[in-house]
Amino acid sequence: MKNTILFLAGLLLAAGIYYYLTAKDRHSGPTVLDLPRVEDQESALPAPTKYPVAPPSTEANPLADAPDEAATPPEPLPTLDESDAMLAGAVGVLLDAERFGGLVKSESFIRFVVVTIDNLSAAKVPAKSRFYTPPPGEFLVRKGSGDADSAALDPANYQRYTRYVEMLESMDPDGVVKVYTHYYPLFQEAYESLGYPDRYFNDRLVEVIDTLLATPEIDEPVRLLQPAVLYTFADPRLEALSAGQKMLLRTGPENGGRLRMLLREYRRRLTTLTE
Repeated sequence: MKNTILFLAGLLLAAGIYYYLTAKDRHSGPTVLDLPRVEDQESALPAPTKYPVAPPSTEANPLADAPDEAATPPEPLPTLDESDAMLAGAVGVLLDAERFGGLVKSESFIRFVVVTIDNLSAAKVPAKSRFYTPPPGEFLVRKGSGDADSAALDPANYQRYTRYVEMLESMDPDGVVKVYTHYYPLFQEAYESLGYPDRYFNDRLVEVIDTLLATPEIDEPVRLLQPAVLYTFADPRLEALSAGQKMLLRTGPENGGRLRMLLREYRRRLTTLTE
């Protein structure tokens, strides 16, 4: 009997010790090591550059063709805030100012270009941040006989964008790319100042071009709704498109087709800058 009591006492003592040692674990839950997830580690790292841009040329004038011009001692790039005058000279060689003057802004040009491009895949491009001036005239809508649901985009509206398309078509792609690569460090600086210190602007530009090229081609009439002051696309799939894609649709089938050709050409050049 005495041995039995001693055995039971020992068993209870062992159980008590076990309970004491494990009670803390039961109340606090399993021990978890605070290790970063793989995706967190990857997102914290700079994204690898897909389409690098070669260092700026040593030419003072990126569009110089004559040997004596090319031999001119190179000037250092201006600061981003002081780049307008030098860039205006380069763009002036590419752009017929008499024909297309006033379509683009000259002040803070690089900053506005970068902000506009970065927002083309967003829901809206702030008007004050666009590098181009708004198209002339009012947004044209063709309405039916009093039925709000019968509103449609007026094809006459497409003509408001034709000059912009003609301006882009008139610019030599080789020259545009030369100017872009020459001043690329300033484009990159402007992009980083938006809060992207570890991202590459040329990659972002190609990404936005791909978004625009993915814009669906639609048949007319393009139905519209007017839930408030502004019109929206009646088709929810179209209304869900990005700001840049909606802009492309508003230019019309013909202008849109011409813009798509330009986008494909520039994409080809921007993705092979170091080849």
